[in-house]
Amino acid sequence: MEPETSGHFENIATRPSGEASAIATLADMLSQRRKTKVLLLADCICSAEGGTEQHLLFLQRELPRDLIELHFCVLTRLECIRPEDFLIRPVMLNGFSYGLRGVLARLRDLAAFIKTNEIDVVHAFGLTAEFYACLAVKLAGRGKVLGVRRNIGYWHTWRSRWLARFVGLLGARYAANCEAAREFAAKVEWIGRQRVTVIPNPAPTERLKEGLANIPPRDSLGIAEDEQVVGIVATVRPVKDYATFLLAARLVLDDHPRTRFLIIGAGVPDYKAQMVQLVRELGIERQFTWLGSLPNPLCIVPLFDVAVLSSYSEAMSNAVIEYAVAGIATVATDVGGTREVVEDGQTGFLVRSRDPQAMAKRISQLLADEDLRRTMGERARLRIIGLFSQRNVLTKYVALYGQLVGHAPEVLPPHDPLEA
Repeated sequence: MEPETSGHFENIATRPSGEASAIATLADMLSQRRKTKVLLLADCICSAEGGTEQHLLFLQRELPRDLIELHFCVLTRLECIRPEDFLIRPVMLNGFSYGLRGVLARLRDLAAFIKTNEIDVVHAFGLTAEFYACLAVKLAGRGKVLGVRRNIGYWHTWRSRWLARFVGLLGARYAANCEAAREFAAKVEWIGRQRVTVIPNPAPTERLKEGLANIPPRDSLGIAEDEQVVGIVATVRPVKDYATFLLAARLVLDDHPRTRFLIIGAGVPDYKAQMVQLVRELGIERQFTWLGSLPNPLCIVPLFDVAVLSSYSEAMSNAVIEYAVAGIATVATDVGGTREVVEDGQTGFLVRSRDPQAMAKRISQLLADEDLRRTMGERARLRIIGLFSQRNVLTKYVALYGQLVGHAPEVLPPHDPLEA
């Protein structure tokens, strides 16, 4: 597989002479130093819209090829997404069986890939990928492993906890998407905090630009002209605690009967059926629109007056970042790293998890106060495109990759479309 080599730097011929000269000097320095070779390694890819999948696509699309040579491997399988949909076509390492022979075959092939392509850093997404990566770099005799911590372990079993602790003994470093994920790794997985670097999820500025260009008419979504909109973007599954959101909606409608609730997200069939039934039992089905999974929710989020997150467990929610970059005030449960995005009373409101009364109170407060909604939404937008800009995120990744292989830190040129 040939790595993609196109870069993100501007043509220096268009720059003023002094600046062009400085950039030319930097380019000469870069040309004399070998690029850091990074292998993105995933357990499996099971969705085109999942947070991990979106983050992989972001790194493939935006990491500067002037500094980084990227490769991409998948250990087991691809589902719901084609290999050609990735910017770098993945190499499949699924061996010839799923038993011990398959495990050994994948490990052998991964070690060979690392050695042949002179990989410097294996950026592993998932516990299984971390396990394979740690063993494969030892077999290959080269490379460092960077694991990922993007949640706070609501899915953990005692087996997965002990696997994480074992993998932690093999010397990997980690990138967490929030302080809460780093603290969880330290407390539950016994990974030293100094081995975990916090790099937040990026503000999805390109997705917002695309979404703003494709906002559908309100009436096509069943929104009446005089209705306000409360929306949620979250997979319909138990950890997102839709029951709390639905019970809060029932209370909100007592004070704001002309409210439309939009739900964006695929659903776990049995759980979604339970939530649809709860809506019927609450007598509020006329006010609800279930939109299902969308390739880009940011074509709908700008229509929200208030955005909601009702999860009882979360690390850093992509949804609250999307709400913020779209300038929408948010009511979110105070779990995990959510408070690292939502500043209570400034860019939105934080409420206790599983407390529909508190959630309803804050939603109603925002629906009743247009100035407050706009002020909070604008504060959220300005904060997110500053602290969570793509340039800041990419700079941290490039610095961490360089630190792992002993390179001096690099400074990336700005290219975030909403950073100005």
